[in-house]
Amino acid sequence: MGVTGQPRGGELLAASQRFERRPGFLSRLLAPGFHKLLDRIDAGMEQGALLGRLPDGSTRLLGGREPGYEAEVTIHDWRALLRLATGGSVGWYQAWEAGEWSSPDPVALFAVITQNGESLGDTTRAKGKWKRALSAAHRRQRNTKAGAAKNIAAHYDLGNDFYAAWLGETMTYSSALFDESRAPQTLNAGQRDKMDAILDRLDLKQGDRLLEIGCGWGTLARAAADRGAEVDAISLSDEQLAWARRQGGGNARFLKQDYRDTDGQYDAIASVEMVEALG
Repeated sequence: MGVTGQPRGGELLAASQRFERRPGFLSRLLAPGFHKLLDRIDAGMEQGALLGRLPDGSTRLLGGREPGYEAEVTIHDWRALLRLATGGSVGWYQAWEAGEWSSPDPVALFAVITQNGESLGDTTRAKGKWKRALSAAHRRQRNTKAGAAKNIAAHYDLGNDFYAAWLGETMTYSSALFDESRAPQTLNAGQRDKMDAILDRLDLKQGDRLLEIGCGWGTLARAAADRGAEVDAISLSDEQLAWARRQGGGNARFLKQDYRDTDGQYDAIASVEMVEALG
């Protein structure tokens, strides 16, 4: 349930169920040009293979000359390739959102693309005015204090029920730490091991003061407080802070605060997979 009282998790998850669309007349008219794009992709596929099923009913095998990942993709609408040609990877993601392509195994599909990233060159990158437009859009999202608050709200205030549907019981958004010697290992166990490893490295003593920047739903802060630390955990997300405060935290305080406004003395600072998002 979100802060506003409106459940959004089911709505957001259902939004990922896309529908096929019939190819438009203009897209069919431009189909020969799209085959040239596929020719360039085929030439850049040095490893692995990609089987493409196209809107005109034909199939294309791209690559297949050397071992590597193998994947299938069905292009429901030629506009998917138009987006790829003009918008690069961003256009490709938008095409998926629009239901213009699908794959039985998207992970394998992106593995093929990544494996051939260097040889594909700029085939899957935005070009010309589209590249300039994307750069301009990125500049508008600069990490000013106001921009950070806006970006955090857009991403993390979607509704806690949405994140609870797939983050697991720890409500932890950063990567887990899996121990191969104990495989198979659950996501929840991997997240707890990750937090233990971080706290062990911090080597907190009873009464030490810890600042956590970008505390998420508060799981690491609560674990540090359980070890006797006094924790100031900051976030700009109303939803995350509401969740964290409801769980309680002992000696952990959950504050809505930009890291640039933080003052005080601490024995340790933790920031898990947050610093790389600054820019």
